[in-house]
Amino acid sequence: MDQNKIYFFGYGANRDAQKISKVLGKTPIYHIGAELEGYQLVYQTLDQIPDPPRKLLEAAWGNTFKAYTINQGSGVVGGVVWEFEPEDLVVMKKWEFDGVWRQFIPVKIKASDGKIIDAITEKAIKSDLNSGSYDGLNYPNNLNINEHLITDTEQINEDVYKVEMLRKLRSELLSVPQPATT
Repeated sequence: MDQNKIYFFGYGANRDAQKISKVLGKTPIYHIGAELEGYQLVYQTLDQIPDPPRKLLEAAWGNTFKAYTINQGSGVVGGVVWEFEPEDLVVMKKWEFDGVWRQFIPVKIKASDGKIIDAITEKAIKSDLNSGSYDGLNYPNNLNINEHLITDTEQINEDVYKVEMLRKLRSELLSVPQPATT
């Protein structure tokens, strides 16, 4: 692994290669399955998400939107570690509303090849505001698509549509001040 790269631990929808590629505008070169120990996978409902993200998410997904986050505790969360360029992390921070809804934190993850990796992940700033938990190793990527009623291809097309819709809505809110990212 390259010491000049940033390793990002993606869980939930951020473990999906197509979603990460759409957000970054490119496919990260390196990705491998990984686990984050000492965290519990929980989810937030729309009413637990601050504005302006709440408005964007509701416009794209409706009022039943749910989002994963993590809390420190006993547990393991499965995901993917992605290799980012510094500019990729900047894009991801903007996408995740860093400082408004989410925060980026350093973590140590165990890759599926057994290596321990210093990485960065994201979580809700107020992750104590949550509506429940999931098994951190066996969960659907997206809580907002009923995976039992549609095919994998339909799910991918729906995810791509939602990402594009969120991009459009976010561009309309450029006048909304966001905190500076580091």
